[in-house]
Amino acid sequence: MPERWIRLAMSEGCIVPAWLTGEDHAWLRAFLVELHRLEGATLEEFRKAFEGTIMPACIAWNAPPRAVRGLGSLIPSVWMPAIVSAARPSEIRQILFEAAASGLSRDEAIRRTADVLQIDPSEVLPGAYADRSGERKLAAPEGPISPAWMARHYNQALARSLLLRSSELSLRIAGADASLAMAAKMLRLECAWTQDEHGGKVIVTGPLALVHHTTRYGHALVRFLGELRKAGPWTCTARCCLKESQTPLPVNVSHSDPIGASAMPSCRPKATPENQVLRAFRSMPGGWIAVRESEALRVGSDVFFPDIKVVRGDEEVRLEWVGFHTSAHLQRRLGRLRSAGVGAYVLCADEAMCSGAIHDGPSILRYRGKVPIPALLETIERVAGETRSAA
Repeated sequence: MPERWIRLAMSEGCIVPAWLTGEDHAWLRAFLVELHRLEGATLEEFRKAFEGTIMPACIAWNAPPRAVRGLGSLIPSVWMPAIVSAARPSEIRQILFEAAASGLSRDEAIRRTADVLQIDPSEVLPGAYADRSGERKLAAPEGPISPAWMARHYNQALARSLLLRSSELSLRIAGADASLAMAAKMLRLECAWTQDEHGGKVIVTGPLALVHHTTRYGHALVRFLGELRKAGPWTCTARCCLKESQTPLPVNVSHSDPIGASAMPSCRPKATPENQVLRAFRSMPGGWIAVRESEALRVGSDVFFPDIKVVRGDEEVRLEWVGFHTSAHLQRRLGRLRSAGVGAYVLCADEAMCSGAIHDGPSILRYRGKVPIPALLETIERVAGETRSAA
């Protein structure tokens, strides 16, 4: 959704998205009535009709103009524009232009094109440009579309737009939920977990805090919003960077908001660096045994979610994979690990997911693509030795 159509409101002293609710169903119904009349129209015809009929019809029902325009910007993603042509537009153009270049008149070139492609002459000119964005025709989605569905679709788009423009999210959840942490790891989000008497708190880096991968990271963050629905009650304060404000705005979202986002698949992908390491350690010399770590590591108020634990006798080294990250994020993570005194701990970071300067350290394994097992084993031995010396 374009930023100029994002609507915010004040509620109990907090900035919140201006969601569409049941009170908006009257003008949404008027919007749908006018929209259904345009089924089969081109996108260019829709844009003209939007200003001429849809907008006035909604305003007559006291619709917020910004919300109507925001919803209008989403129509091409719902009523998917389709290429409607009797033949492939590129073929029509090629034959038509070649016929015209040979010296035939306009009507003769059209008839020649129709004869070659075995289509009606009246279908030649409309089909020649049917693949242009403005000439594609609106096709209604399958199934009934209700005002409630439209409101939910708008609200999801509004939430996505705000998340994509955020620099940081502060989440409050019922507890340090392991399944939620697993979802964040699958999506390679940059998170810091703590827990206190009020429940769990998660600080999630927003896409605008990264120098690279902002769009890819932003879409991963949007998928994470769907997974939050499994975490029970939650609240979120997103620091959103909007042009109309000189400073990031703290926008509040919670589980009770009418978003209705669908949850992401909960299955763990097979091709992960963690699985590569587990397979490699099945026959690893040196006596180390690798097992998947399923328990959260709680030290004071800090909560860590290591992925793998490698064990040799009474020695233990935990491995955690970080996803999209910055140098500052790794430094903060290492600082929290040292302050918590968690012992032997290695952070594994794929350089392809680094945004900005690369941070190195004795307990950081940097790699690109596949994990270099010899380098990982060397890092494990070094960290384990430092832990023994410290003891």
